Amino acid sequence: VIAELKKSGWHTIEQSFEADTPEGKMQFSNLIARYDPSDSRSTWGRPVQGIIASHIDSKILPNFLGADDAASWVATTLALAEHLHRKQKNAARQLELVFFDGEEAIGENMVYGRDGLYGSIHYSRAVQSSVSQRTSPYKKAPNFGIVLDMIGHRNLNIKIPSDTPKKLRKSYDITRKKLKLENHFRHASGAILDDHVPMNEIARIPTLDLIGDFSSSAWWHTPQDNLDLISRDSLEMSILVTLGIIADQIKL
Repeated sequence: VIAELKKSGWHTIEQSFEADTPEGKMQFSNLIARYDPSDSRSTWGRPVQGIIASHIDSKILPNFLGADDAASWVATTLALAEHLHRKQKNAARQLELVFFDGEEAIGENMVYGRDGLYGSIHYSRAVQSSVSQRTSPYKKAPNFGIVLDMIGHRNLNIKIPSDTPKKLRKSYDITRKKLKLENHFRHASGAILDDHVPMNEIARIPTLDLIGDFSSSAWWHTPQDNLDLISRDSLEMSILVTLGIIADQIKL
């Protein structure tokens, strides 16, 4: 991932940390990227408007590939990074890409603050600390965040959580209607526990979770989450919706 981002002018840092888990202390490492093909030194000293994020780890299960959860997001982000480098350099400079480690629970089920979301919790605390002390790289909190998760499956079924911040819900609705993708991008009836929660609650960055409806997916966390599940059309739709929300939020 680091090597691919570098090809498109994105500089990376690794945010390594240790966390308590049900299996004892474990090491994790988030990957953070910012864009500036001319100068890597100034990249980390300036503010950004938005965060594009999700997790890079997969659930530890027998015969589990994790093609959609979470490889589809990683591939999509690399495609986004290349596109922004070629077509929208001004937008790229206003974004930070974050690959969270440790989103998946070590045990069977995720419990907020006890198991799972390790990377997003650590990252959100670092942002909050930087903002409160007015130190680089977050002298002010970014204006918005977008979390992507399970966005490449066939018969794409995305449902954003009911507690999505109003301004991001508006951008999402504008974009899905403009692209005529309402059948694939919809609204969940309730809240969802994912990486957007600590970003909203700890970092205080209004964040949208663009997530596949795993509750009705027979392939979720099974060996069926393999390359046969992945659709080029689904990946393209997810990229277009993400770009549309970014454009609406930073007013390109």
